[in-house]
Amino acid sequence: MKIHVVLEKDEDGYFVAEVPGMPGCLSQGRTLEEAAANIKEAAIAWKEVMASKDQSSDGEKVEVTVREEPLKLVSGKEAVRKFKRAGWKLSPQIGPHMKMTNPAYQWALAIPDHRQLGPGLLRKLLREANMTVSEFNSL
Repeated sequence: MKIHVVLEKDEDGYFVAEVPGMPGCLSQGRTLEEAAANIKEAAIAWKEVMASKDQSSDGEKVEVTVREEPLKLVSGKEAVRKFKRAGWKLSPQIGPHMKMTNPAYQWALAIPDHRQLGPGLLRKLLREANMTVSEFNSL
């Protein structure tokens, strides 16, 4: 059985792996290879737990193919357009930052009006907005 894995590099340099089709199936690693091996173990364990709940097991092997989706770097204005498509509202701009709010979240996003946002800042904004790289890239 092949599974789809979403892989992102966090601010500390770890690769964080998630299997969207297996809720709660997460892992990490210092390298891409380590993260792939760890998520494979996590997926096998997840599958075993689910099989024990159903009292059935199909005995399939889990094969993990990990491809990291690159984060598409954008300007501050393009980031605002993408967050708007995801339901965020633009508040009046104060200084060089654009403030965005969303009633579903308790905090606001402050997006600098730069020609290109750095990958670390952009990933931080995505985490605060509870958005994956894949979701952001598709907006």
